[in-house]
This record gives sequence, C-alpha cells and structure tokens, in this order.
Amino acid sequence: MRKNYSLRGTCTLSNGYTITIPKLIRESLNLTSGDEVTISLKSKDLIIQKLYKDTLENNMILNDRGSVKIPQEFIKLLSLESGDVFNLYLTNSNIIILRINAKF
Repeated sequence: MRKNYSLRGTCTLSNGYTITIPKLIRESLNLTSGDEVTISLKSKDLIIQKLYKDTLENNMILNDRGSVKIPQEFIKLLSLESGDVFNLYLTNSNIIILRINAKF
C-alpha cells in the first residue's frame, strides 16, 4: 500500500521531539504557521493532516519553522528517540511519516 504514496522528503526527530515538515510538503497541503494539525497513529505510521473539524485526535499547532511536536504517547508507543530519521510521504491531504531506521 505504501508504494502508492509519493515520497517527498526526510526529517529527523529533534531533542524536543519535534519534526520539521519540509516547505514543499507544507505548501502542497497549504499548511502555514499557526495552523492546527492532527497527529494520529495508524499501524506503525504517524499521520499528520490539517485540522478541518473538531476531533479527539492529538491536535498540535505548526510553528513558524514548520515544526510540530510529536505527542508523548506516540514517542513511548513507537520507542522514538532523538535523531530518528523519517521518510515523509504525501497523500491527498495527509503526511505519512515512516521511520527509516525502525526496528519492527
């Protein structure tokens, strides 16, 4: 299924457990500083999408550098560590984030 996604870049998890979404992806999804996004988990993939309606998902705000903090429960569940590298895949309205050096 992942083969249908378009690879658009990579990012690295910072010490503060944030990732910076590349400008090309932010522009493709019309994400700007201050926009609310939802971060959810599907299987072992993190999904980020622009918030269009109220939801019970994890809501975060995109900062002026295009960074968003990964929720603590996902950090623990996926055993994420600072320095982990991710591929970013773009779908119609979602960013799929898949850890490159995953050990599962």
